[in-house]
Amino acid sequence: MGMESDVMEFFINDVAVKRDSGGVYTVLESVYKSASANNGADSYTFLLGDVAFNDNHNVKVIKNVAMQKSYLRRIFFDWFSGAAIISKSKPDVYISMQNTAQIGLKKIPQFTYLHQPLPFQRTKKFSIFKKKERKMAFYQYVVGALIKGSLKFSNTKVIVQSQWLKNELVVRGLAKPNDIFVSFPKVKKISQIYQEQIVETEKVVFFFSEYCYGI
Repeated sequence: MGMESDVMEFFINDVAVKRDSGGVYTVLESVYKSASANNGADSYTFLLGDVAFNDNHNVKVIKNVAMQKSYLRRIFFDWFSGAAIISKSKPDVYISMQNTAQIGLKKIPQFTYLHQPLPFQRTKKFSIFKKKERKMAFYQYVVGALIKGSLKFSNTKVIVQSQWLKNELVVRGLAKPNDIFVSFPKVKKISQIYQEQIVETEKVVFFFSEYCYGI
């Protein structure tokens, strides 16, 4: 395999992202453009949903819209079938860009890009019984449990966007400090008008990367 030379083969999974996903789509697009601009012998396989990316000289795009539409299929892939499918491609490195690590991938080094902080914050407990909080509660408890479980039961290194999240992973025993890498996102400056709106609403605001959750 490529680990024996300078040639590398990467398998990148981001089937969850959509064209209207905001910041996470921007990150994926940046990775795709960087891979496409690589004039070396490295090759990249992207497993995506309905994102309009195409094959080129060193990039292969596999689309699975059905898995994007079904969270159960994604869970089955992450926990059961995915390892065998990924291993058939014989990549040197596997990268999950959608928060969850791949269970059962033992011989292939993997990295998980964790950009969902909601399950790890301790400030607010969302209620499934409140309509306005139901979606946030789903991400905090259900998705959060899947993320934590996948990190705990896989051999993955983790990429996060803040030192705070790295500390949370260490405290919770989900990853060792040396296996967590902090990559600070590029955040656009908030306009003065928006700053005033935040102050005037007196809401608790979780600001993370390009997302702003108001409670």
